[in-house]
Order: sequence, then C-alpha cells, then structure tokens
Amino acid sequence: MSATGREILDRCGAVVKANHDRIFQNQAQVVTNGPLRQVADAPTSKAIRSRAAGTAAPREVGEVFEEELKILLWRERADHARNFIRPSPTFPLGFPGDMLAVSANPEASMWESASGPTSVEVGLVDWFKDQFGLPGVGGGVLVSGGSEASRKAYQAARAWLKPESLWLDSIVYVSEVAYGHQLGRLQAIGIPKKSVRAVRVDGFHRMDPGDLFQKIDRDIDNNQRPFLVIASVGNPQYLGGIDDLETIASHCQTFKLWLHVDGEYAGPLALHKENEAIRRGIKTANSISLDGSNWLKQGADCGILLVDDKWKLAKCFGDRPAMKEEARALGFSKARDYIRSNRKPNLLHLGSDHSSPARAMRLSSTMKVLGHEAIRADIAKGVELANMAETALRLKNIRMDQPHWKDWNLLLTPRIGFLVFRFQPKDTDPRKIQTLNKVIVGKAAAEKVAFMAIVKMQGKFCIRMCTGNPYLTNNEMDQIIRDIDRIARAVDPNKLQDGPDEDEATEDEDDDSEDGDTGDSEGGF
Repeated sequence: MSATGREILDRCGAVVKANHDRIFQNQAQVVTNGPLRQVADAPTSKAIRSRAAGTAAPREVGEVFEEELKILLWRERADHARNFIRPSPTFPLGFPGDMLAVSANPEASMWESASGPTSVEVGLVDWFKDQFGLPGVGGGVLVSGGSEASRKAYQAARAWLKPESLWLDSIVYVSEVAYGHQLGRLQAIGIPKKSVRAVRVDGFHRMDPGDLFQKIDRDIDNNQRPFLVIASVGNPQYLGGIDDLETIASHCQTFKLWLHVDGEYAGPLALHKENEAIRRGIKTANSISLDGSNWLKQGADCGILLVDDKWKLAKCFGDRPAMKEEARALGFSKARDYIRSNRKPNLLHLGSDHSSPARAMRLSSTMKVLGHEAIRADIAKGVELANMAETALRLKNIRMDQPHWKDWNLLLTPRIGFLVFRFQPKDTDPRKIQTLNKVIVGKAAAEKVAFMAIVKMQGKFCIRMCTGNPYLTNNEMDQIIRDIDRIARAVDPNKLQDGPDEDEATEDEDDDSEDGDTGDSEGGF
C-alpha cells in the first residue's frame, strides 16, 4: 500500500474510533429519541445526488463521515424500539463480523478462495437445517434476502422437472392472500401469470387444503403440469396465516409436487420450544426461505435458503463439468455424492453468486455473542409483547358508558408476534373508518408514539403492529397502547373526508388475484 493510501486508512480508523458511540449506539437508548422516519424533500434529495459521486479533489475523511451520517438520518429508523413495521432490530455486535468480512473481501462462493468463511456458512446452514428437522442430505445457502431465497427455491423446483419441455405448462399454487406478493417473484423467473393459481383461505388466512386438492386435480385433468405449492407460516404480508403444512405436504407427495414454505417472517419462531407445531410442519418441506432481518437481528441482505437435499440446488445452479472434476479429485464417482458430502464445498454450485460476499460472518458473530438461548428468549419476548398489546386493547373496550361496545376490533390474535386491529367507534359513518385509522397511524408516528402499518384484512383497512423488538419493556408497551387509544379518541370522525366503500374497493383492487385479496400493505402514514 502506498504511503498516501496508508495515511488515508489510518485517518479512517481514527474517525471510526472517535465516533464509536455514534456508530454502535445502544438501541435501548433510542426508544424516544429522534423521529421514527424522516423523508428527504426534493431540494435535500437533489443536494445528496449532486455530491454522491464525489469531486475531482479529495476530501477529508472526517468531513465525508459527517456528511454520510447526516445522509443516513433520512430513513426509517429500523433501530427504533417503537418501529412496529419490522419485527426486530439489527444487533450491533454482529457488525464486527461484517466489517472484517468487508475488509478481507473474500470470494465466498469458492472453497479455495475462502475456506474459512465457506465453513462458517455451511456450519450455519447445517445448524438451521438440524433445528428444522430436515434430512441429513439437506443444506442450503445464504443469499441477498428472503425474496431472493424464495426465487432461487422456485428456480430449483422448476429445474427438478423432467423434461424441460414441460416447463411451459407448469402450474404453481399459492394462497389468495399471498398471490399478489408471490406473483412478481414467479414472473421474474419466467412463470407467467396464467400459470399461477390462487387457492382459497379460511377465516384464519390459512390455505384451504381441499380447494388446493381440487385445483390440482382439475389442472391434471386439463393436461397441465402442477409442480410447485407455496405455503406460508405466518407472514404479516399474508395476514398471519399458518398453513396446514402436514396436510399440504401429503397432497404434494401424492401428486409429486415441490412444497416450498415461505418462512421469511415466522420461520425463526420455530427455534422456540413452544412453537413445535411450526417446526413439525416445516420439516415436511422441500425448501424453506428465511429472512435474517426478521427475528435474527440481521440487516436486509441476509436471506437463508434451506432444502431437503443439496443436490436439488446443484442440479439447477451447479457447473456440471466443474462438479464432476471436483468429485473425481476427492474420490467420488458421482457429483451428487460430492455435493451431499460437504467436503471442500463450492457454494456457487448451490446458488451462491459468483462474487458472493462472506455474508454469513455477521449472522455467525451475532449468534456467537448472544448464544442460542438469548435468541430464543428474545423471540419469546416479542410474542409476549404482542399478547400484552392485545390484552391492553381488549381492556380499552370496557368503557363505563358503553360496556358492551367494542371501539377496538381485533381482527387477528397475536399468535406469532404481531396483531391486526382497527378503531371503529359506535355510530361512526363506515365511509370514515378507513380514513380514521390512517389518521391514527399518521398521528402516532408524528408524535413518536409508534410507527405502524396500514393493511387490508377481510376487506377492511386495519392497523398492524409487529412486536419483535426486545428492547421494549412490558410497561412501555402498555403505555404505547394507552397513547394510541388517546390519539384515536381525540380524532373527530365527523371532520374527516369520506373514504371509499371498503367492500367495493376490495372488488376493484383484486384484478391480480384469481380468487381473492392480495394482502398487500403500506407502511407509515
């Protein structure tokens, strides 16, 4: 390294050291400090863009550092304990693993170039595989996010079909509440809209196995080729339905279909001993997608793809000549046996990008520092906070003047760390209820009480809270519900504009779904 480069690196280190507390601030200290979200106005955005590529002349490291800290103020505070859009914050003690990986810059998809980070990733994947009860030949890979994990699973499922000439007639089944969310992922890998079936759900937003069976049977009679069923365990985007995975798996085995479980939100909840039902269902899957930003305290770039057999990934993503050569060098007669062995694994054969960073290092650091029991305890805490919020809302319904009228309507009980509810005081014009709840969400964010989401459930616009932030205490959650109730009762519905009729709006907005609501949500205000 040149003297100039060494000097700049030393100055970078000095700046980071001097600003340690600002970088690694304790999330528990930002419960009430600062806004929940700041959105840059047009002049601010223009100024940031104009300086993004730097200038002809170099600038001082400290000056650049201060500017970038200011830029990062314009964001939603994912580390804020009152952010109920996301289920858990990132964990500062995972950052060292991330920084070391970035500074070392290994090519993590190749064994020879990064055997250490590769071993970390394989070890992490094996641990999750064992926790979920997948077979010994199972495995997987870390990718850039939960959505990417699902897309790669769908690619592997399609590649498992033989022959490829059947691909054009291949049919996918997904619940009606997950339809809109999954359609884009499927279209991104070349599966057309006409090949995606929306399966009915029950009152708890669970896929109806009977309707699934009928749709599969009908498609087979029409010479179509069913190949993939996408089930879910409690994604808030799908309004919390935990599908009957064991029954669905039985249908998939009967028709020889690939079962994928979207566990991007609630999958990690299976790590807690009280969620045995989720774990028992997940173990029946061919593939599972997890998102480390949900419950595992990672950033948005940590997706985990697990499969019941690593060879299924290699059949899709692997370099066939290279796999055969690597197998022979290690004494294997078949590439399949080499892939399943975990000996000197090259993760690019399992779907890792050819220039993949060592993204497993942050997750590994987090799990090492916290320990498994602390992670499980934080999961239990998030579920407990949701239960407490539900209890507090139910108490708010007991009013001395109207003891039998429920101003707060809970549409989803908090089984998996989030709840859905809405404010609908008696005698309020139904056309104003939608606007009323949006105003409540906006005012709660503006007053730094809570940052919540607006979702549509059962054809009605509601409020959603994900309560997986372990930095909140029970007393703070109780006060948050009290403040939300105070905000709601201070709004005069008669002064609000009429919103659209919710039932009519539902019919107009369901063009993308074969049988029902897409379940999409919008955050904030």
